[in-house]
Amino acid sequence: MKKINSIFAAFLSIGCLVFSGCTDTTDPVIGATVPAQLNAPAGDTFVLTQENENEPMTTLSWTAASFGAQVAIDYNVQMDLAGNNFAAPILLGSTTETSLELKTAEINKQLINLSLPANEPADVEIRVVSSIGTISSTMNYESGYSNTITLHITPYSAEKVYPMLYLPGAHQDWKPEAAAPIYSVDNNGIYEGYVQLGGEFKFTSQPDWNGTNYGMGAAEGQLSTDGGAGNLTIDPGYYYVKVDVNALTYSIKPMAWGLIGDATPNGWDADTPLTYDPETMTLRADVKLTDGAIKFRANSDWTDNFGGSLEVLVPGGDNITVTGGDYTVVLDLHTPVYEAKLIAK
Repeated sequence: MKKINSIFAAFLSIGCLVFSGCTDTTDPVIGATVPAQLNAPAGDTFVLTQENENEPMTTLSWTAASFGAQVAIDYNVQMDLAGNNFAAPILLGSTTETSLELKTAEINKQLINLSLPANEPADVEIRVVSSIGTISSTMNYESGYSNTITLHITPYSAEKVYPMLYLPGAHQDWKPEAAAPIYSVDNNGIYEGYVQLGGEFKFTSQPDWNGTNYGMGAAEGQLSTDGGAGNLTIDPGYYYVKVDVNALTYSIKPMAWGLIGDATPNGWDADTPLTYDPETMTLRADVKLTDGAIKFRANSDWTDNFGGSLEVLVPGGDNITVTGGDYTVVLDLHTPVYEAKLIAK
């Protein structure tokens, strides 16, 4: 009887779109009459290896969901750590079919990005979310959630890989394959990083022009993925850039970095400027240091500063103790983990 009522409600709502006699202005919400049923794969235990990273780990399949009408259904396959109740689900793929191949390299990357130790088994849960979105302004449909299966997966050791956006432009002859990236460290669609810019530029989702390209939006600070979107423009300089591809927004802040501390020629009173090197995408300066402490700060102000250690710089970190000598000081902010080097001359 429940299924019949759901189908009747769906057709009644559709009828209200056709005939003008319906006066109810509430938004009817109809859930999946029959959610997708996720099938267990041939095995539930997988030991991933780098030698097999280009091969499929497994192929998931499920029965088709039903929303009580002939509609196109989108299926999103989600994964999360077992027991996390999908509080932070990872999207493994989207399809309109009833199966999805899971690549070894992609699953391994997602597990490593969750900071799971390599060569140790981890339990993850997988489900399929069925949806048809909004048909009209007065008809909304809830997503349908499949059953959950648990897989036991052992990842292999690999460098943690973060999603990236690239910034090709006039400053580097419009070559996306050589453009500096910014990173989404939390894998949440928000990217940030430090880059040298000047003139017109765009954001690209790949180190080429074949992915999603982001250009000028309708207002300042907004982006557009339209193929005809204009280029963004900026004065030459070194910048902190933040992009939210979910909201299609961006912000840019100029950052003139310098070295300061009692080990530097100007002590704690003034910065020794660092100059951008386009070949290495780093900031550097030749400096004579004495025994003492140093830090890095931007715009001759303490709002943005790095300390801690040369190997891992952290915002607002402690002073870094150094031994006196003639050095080339290198500040590297073009990777997700910021670091510095003192190269003896």
